[in-house]
Amino acid sequence: MPAEPQAAYILHTRRFAEHSLTVSVFTQSAGRMTVLARNLQAGRLHGLLQLFTPLFINWRGRSTLPSLNLLEGAAAPHVLTGRVCYCGLYLNELIQRLTAPADPQPVLFAHYTQSLVALQATDGSNAQIEPILRRFEYHLLATLGIGLILTHDCRGQPIVPGGWYDYHPLQGPQPASAQTTATFRGATLLALETHLQPEHYREARRLMRQVLDYHLDGKPLRSRTLFQTPA
Repeated sequence: MPAEPQAAYILHTRRFAEHSLTVSVFTQSAGRMTVLARNLQAGRLHGLLQLFTPLFINWRGRSTLPSLNLLEGAAAPHVLTGRVCYCGLYLNELIQRLTAPADPQPVLFAHYTQSLVALQATDGSNAQIEPILRRFEYHLLATLGIGLILTHDCRGQPIVPGGWYDYHPLQGPQPASAQTTATFRGATLLALETHLQPEHYREARRLMRQVLDYHLDGKPLRSRTLFQTPA
């Protein structure tokens, strides 16, 4: 059990018994872990076990499923609705799928918090949510040690804004002889490193999807299907 309460967010919950849930949490100091929340007939606990709500938690037990013994609200929930809520669910699923259990990721926790704050302030348009999602994906990969190579190609040459490149998730950009449906502009690669503009959004999304799918071993993300349905 940690000596002090841990800042945390809930990523996912699952029914365990009549009045219990298994709760996947992302904590500032202990990383991602799963805890057991018991005796949930108390309405206050149900009210706090919500996604996108800053929490303080603590747990006891050394098993693979310790018991939650402290749950307090740390701040007002981040209110995400419609497509913006889908974005939050997407971030949660990326954390669940790509981070290792009990691997502290305080920097990623800060980026996650910043992303929720930024998403809450959007109107749900692509122009506002695209750069937030791409920036979180960028930081997620970087903090896990599998960050993108965006400023130079596989030969060590600087990326040329007007050039076209293939991209391999491990080797990085490779100069392409011609533009195809699978290549990326050098300007898009450089913008991902600095600041995306609307003309980069489509290619940046395609690149991030390609890289993430590689690290997910091709297993689909359920949250992506939400964007295919009306909000």
